[in-house]
Amino acid sequence: MPIKRSTKLPFDYAWIILAVLFIGLMFSFGIRASFGAYITPWENNFATDRTAVASISLLSFIVYAFAQPIAGKFNDQWGRGIVPSVSLLLIGGCLLLSSLATRVWQLYLLYGIGFSLGIAGCSNVTATAILSRWFYKKKGTALGLAVAGLAVGQLIIVPATLFMMTYFSWRTTMAIFSLIILLVILPLMFCFVRSKPEELGRKPYGYDDKEVFANTDNDNLKTFAKEQAKNPSIFSVMKVKAFWYLTIPYFICGFTDVG
Repeated sequence: MPIKRSTKLPFDYAWIILAVLFIGLMFSFGIRASFGAYITPWENNFATDRTAVASISLLSFIVYAFAQPIAGKFNDQWGRGIVPSVSLLLIGGCLLLSSLATRVWQLYLLYGIGFSLGIAGCSNVTATAILSRWFYKKKGTALGLAVAGLAVGQLIIVPATLFMMTYFSWRTTMAIFSLIILLVILPLMFCFVRSKPEELGRKPYGYDDKEVFANTDNDNLKTFAKEQAKNPSIFSVMKVKAFWYLTIPYFICGFTDVG
């Protein structure tokens, strides 16, 4: 049966997907970027040193790195926006529990592991995969706007965290952000975001059957399709040269940026 796009909305539903993902990325990565604001309060509260607190961030990065491919795989398999929704539940729940922590090891477990697993599932990687399916035209614009949520989050959430901590404790500040995620952003993600337009009986934005595969530069796509047919695993993409052309610069960028 052909898929028809609904005309009930004054704009394409893909833009709603983009807006919700933008908000999700803004808060999740904004809170993640606010880690530095908690270092001194955690040192004082838990009577520990800078190395112990900084190790929480190190653990967070390691968990985030290894969880990204897994989150992407589950997002492809499950669909229906389950991965970003469950991830926001993890983020909000672990933040709320972290605000009640009484021992530093609890922060390792809740923030270093649980929170980071949530960030991996509600990341620019997952958002990019979802938006790539929802936008056929203006895909670059959509992806650029979504990734801009990361910068906007750092621009807004980090100063907001510092401002709130001048009037409230770090526990109250963290609890407030966790409740915003659990009571506002999570319901939006669960109700409106779907991983594929087909799940709502829609076509990608700007989709035209006549234009599909009209471009001649599809060698990498064809190579990947062949590899997937022979070996439908997450590692089959490693045989595509374009994957490495993108991965190596991103690795260098991430290494120098974090360092």
